[in-house]
Amino acid sequence: MTEPDESGTTGADDGSAGDQLAPEPAATAAATPSSGPATVAVAVEGVPLDDYLHDSDADDLGMPGQPFNITSPFLWAIKVGFGLALAWWLFARLEQIGSVLLLIVVSLFIAVGLNPMVEKLMRRGLKRPWAVLIVIIGVAMSILAVTVGALPRATPSPPP
Repeated sequence: MTEPDESGTTGADDGSAGDQLAPEPAATAAATPSSGPATVAVAVEGVPLDDYLHDSDADDLGMPGQPFNITSPFLWAIKVGFGLALAWWLFARLEQIGSVLLLIVVSLFIAVGLNPMVEKLMRRGLKRPWAVLIVIIGVAMSILAVTVGALPRATPSPPP
């Protein structure tokens, strides 16, 4: 229940706005949409927004200055600095993935070296998957033969 104010009304909504408190200036932050710039118009401690901004027109950017000299030593130093930083970063990444890159390079050389055998089998009428399988089996058998042939020489013989 509300107490009656000086005019004798109890504050009920009778359409009169005289008995409501006025909001404080800091709380009136652009409740209505404005057609101006995209800033929120807030009056802080009673000071209007125009006193805070240098230019209230958002489209006026002022007069352009002199063009930037692209041959200046400062810009050259920035480019060299960024280039060195990028080179250092790339070198660090290459050190981390060096073993993977080595495997990729070796496998590319093996694939390029074995492709002529696959092509020759394809010319003889085999489909590519079967030709690749035959070449892989042949390479595996060659590696196995070299390993078995070198095994007796690698193991020490018992003394007589």
